Amino acid sequence: MKLYIKLSKEETDQWDTLKQALTGGQMSNDTLARILFFKGIHAITAELNERVENMTEEEKEEIMKQMSAEQADAAMRMAEEEFSGEDDEKSDQDNN
Repeated sequence: MKLYIKLSKEETDQWDTLKQALTGGQMSNDTLARILFFKGIHAITAELNERVENMTEEEKEEIMKQMSAEQADAAMRMAEEEFSGEDDEKSDQDNN
């Protein structure tokens, strides 16, 4: 998959300044963009997970009602996968 971002002259100058500051110019635009993209995805996901964890059960139920059945199933599968991985890590840490 390819993503293209059209930047203005000012945004391009800001990108070049950021790239220089972060990498000393030793990294390609593609590599830096990929790293920043996935760090952003990770940050957004972490924020959403934190928000869900802080919701009451009633709030969670209301949101699930608003979602389509397909979206709800996908969300539940993702949550189950995430929590099952965390449980395994906690068990490993507890056993050590």
